[in-house]
Amino acid sequence: MLFSASRMGFFDADQRADYEVAGTWPDDAVEISDALYRSLMAPRDDGKVMDVSPDGMPALVDPPPPAPVPVDALRQLARDAINQWRDRQEQGVIQFEHAGHRWDGGLKVRDRLNTTLGTLKAYGVPDDFFWTSADNIDVPMTHLELQALYEAHERAVFYQGWQIHQRQRELKRQVDAADAVWLQTFVPNWPMD
Repeated sequence: MLFSASRMGFFDADQRADYEVAGTWPDDAVEISDALYRSLMAPRDDGKVMDVSPDGMPALVDPPPPAPVPVDALRQLARDAINQWRDRQEQGVIQFEHAGHRWDGGLKVRDRLNTTLGTLKAYGVPDDFFWTSADNIDVPMTHLELQALYEAHERAVFYQGWQIHQRQRELKRQVDAADAVWLQTFVPNWPMD
């Protein structure tokens, strides 16, 4: 077997005539042992890659470090991560206080409240109607009490959305002022107390 440093490849000596006819035989082809060839071609789990040694022979070496990512690209990745974080936060569940109880809230709860309020308006309130609190307490409700719960819910959702918006703006200001080292480890989150 022959190795060409300029082509970074192996060539079978038995096919030299065919390569020469095609004008593709490398001028720097050197013979290597079958043992070296087998060791270079064997499956690897050590991360080594083939390169050329100073004497022009193939050798296994550690791969070069990855090229640094430009800081503008890191900033864009961080901004994208912030937007994804914001979207997850907005889809999340919140809890809020109203009328002496803790309640679950969020966009799914909004849908349930809207559907229920519309149904109650159209068909009336069933006897013994209740809404279940975050503490799993069935709280009896009139139509007006459920409407008040809905309004308290909307205030809580708005407040949480405003907190999320302020935090994502703060994170984006931090990203705009950050260096590459900081950006490489950036994970958007709420501030730690």
